[in-house]
Amino acid sequence: MPNVLIRHKVKDYAKWKPVFDFKALKNVMNVLMMLLLICFCLLLIGCSQDVNSLIKKLNDEKPKRRLEAVSALGKLRDSRAVEPLIAVLKKEKDETVRARVAWALGQIENPFAVEPLVATLKDEDLHFRFHAVWALGEIKDPRTIGSLIAALNDKDPNVIARAGVSLGGIGKPAVEALIVALKDEKPRIRWGAAWALQSTKDPRAVEPLIGALEDDNSHVRTHAKMALMEITGTDFGDNPEEWRKWWEENKETIPKPFLVEVPLSGAGVESEPPPEERIAEIREFFDASIGTGDLVGDGPGGSAQGGLNVLRNMIEAAGDLIEVGDTAGACQQLSDAYERSDGEFPPPDFVTGDDASELAIIIQSLMTYLGCIDKL
Repeated sequence: MPNVLIRHKVKDYAKWKPVFDFKALKNVMNVLMMLLLICFCLLLIGCSQDVNSLIKKLNDEKPKRRLEAVSALGKLRDSRAVEPLIAVLKKEKDETVRARVAWALGQIENPFAVEPLVATLKDEDLHFRFHAVWALGEIKDPRTIGSLIAALNDKDPNVIARAGVSLGGIGKPAVEALIVALKDEKPRIRWGAAWALQSTKDPRAVEPLIGALEDDNSHVRTHAKMALMEITGTDFGDNPEEWRKWWEENKETIPKPFLVEVPLSGAGVESEPPPEERIAEIREFFDASIGTGDLVGDGPGGSAQGGLNVLRNMIEAAGDLIEVGDTAGACQQLSDAYERSDGEFPPPDFVTGDDASELAIIIQSLMTYLGCIDKL
């Protein structure tokens, strides 16, 4: 009997044909997607509750608890915490908590923290000044260039070095101002400018840096030499004549980067040009960067070009809305364009390349000018 059963099963198995039930699979996938969506919503609710509870703790009577709340908000990087943190920045008496607030604002990277941070760059507390300069470097707003250059004259070398790194992180928009700073009467600003130009790797700085090799200050000469080596990939030591000879023979072969003009002030943040001019600069920068290959579509095949077209249309739409006075609509278009070029996921970026981060910076700068945080 058992043998018969075995043969019968084997016989039936031989006749069996696998059938893939797509309908059943689709139902399973729908259930899984629903579960994921529920988990995501619960996560958002939990984060929202965390942010709100942490914001309330900013007013706790114990500095330790305030410090813990500030640190947690910085790690969450939620923009809802920006205004409460700025309020703490203005009234907090505990220096450790204040320094941590500057750090948290840098973590969140919201441009609306720029002016409050700039206002604190002459604070008496060294630890705080360092974190304020660091935070401005994380936000990377071109409006801070003048103030960061002024910070190069700080009495503490750590603040000077951090200001140089922050300026280098802003990149091309800071180059012209740093070149001017190479001739500043204060040695600390001159060597800090040379330090920052090393990070930009911008060939516009080569000739001024060669001139800085003849500076009376040894720190300026050292940092100028290091910057030249970094920018050119060549090493002629501290011999300005050899550098000049090489530069005359090679400068035409090095492409000149597209320049974005940025209003500067060593005393603080100045107002920007009208939004119509700024949107025109963004379009010009976008087109020029595509032409030089420093901005390319991100994605396979035709989707890369499609992404470029969509991003260009967003910028165009923002300009049209600005012209008719629809600032809220322009802010929405600019916000979408920023999220598609800021290097953060999600959503996926439409562009990549050397100029992608700079495009995001100048879009963010216009959003700040328009006051988009109150309109989105």
